[in-house]
Amino acid sequence: IQLLDSDANPITDFDIKKFEWDSYKTEDSYQRYFVLTNSSGMTGTVSEKGIKELPFQYQEIKAFDGKSVTYAKQNGKYGLIDYKGKIILPLEYDEIYTSKFFDYYIIKKSKKAGMFDKNGNQIISFSYQDIIPTFYVKNERFIVQQNELFGVIDINENVIIPLEYQEISNWVEYGPKEHFVTKYGKKGLISRDGEIVIPTQYDEIFVDNSKLIKVINDGLYGTIDWNNEIIHPIKFDQILWEWPYLTQEPLDTIYVKENGKYFSTDTDGKVIEPSV
Repeated sequence: IQLLDSDANPITDFDIKKFEWDSYKTEDSYQRYFVLTNSSGMTGTVSEKGIKELPFQYQEIKAFDGKSVTYAKQNGKYGLIDYKGKIILPLEYDEIYTSKFFDYYIIKKSKKAGMFDKNGNQIISFSYQDIIPTFYVKNERFIVQQNELFGVIDINENVIIPLEYQEISNWVEYGPKEHFVTKYGKKGLISRDGEIVIPTQYDEIFVDNSKLIKVINDGLYGTIDWNNEIIHPIKFDQILWEWPYLTQEPLDTIYVKENGKYFSTDTDGKVIEPSV
């Protein structure tokens, strides 16, 4: 591979194995450049005019994505560097993660995760097995794992949701604004501010509307409302309804299977048709 300028002249004097276009932010502007990997497998950066910027001494350089700092890999370890090649954090860490709209760098070392800013200041201590930005305020709250259990903390390490759950959801397509959580093998819902919405007392829980929640215990189906009040007792073989997101209509009819036969009810559990 070669990259050519507008006169079809190569911009580098070496063969390119892999390339990626990117931009970084200087003090006063954004600059376009390329992350290149040479035939020896080493990675560096080159300006659009072919001027070498970051030396070809890294195994990997993550795209800047419009930032002034990124992470690089050398001798199997990661650290932070800026667009001039200055070392912000030494290349001695096992893993680093960031994303385009995330202001921080989640760093792992010796199976512990912490978090740093672009200046190399530690924001969250190495106290966790993992740190994951919440999708709703990704620079302010974080799902963390400690002793195999999950919870949510803020950027000051204040606990928002206690670290006592075996599972906790983050983004769920068409899902509720609450987190799904699992505790002692049972599932429920907890708000983003740590308030229990549905206690963890169900084997499975399905949420796709604002009226009813479908639940399963011991292989049998039922429904509850958002106050955890039973609407359809948990005793049925199957419960079905049309997905409000697709119909663009409020949930109104519930189809219930019991002893091999179906009937329908309204959202209060009152029978509409005794046989369907």
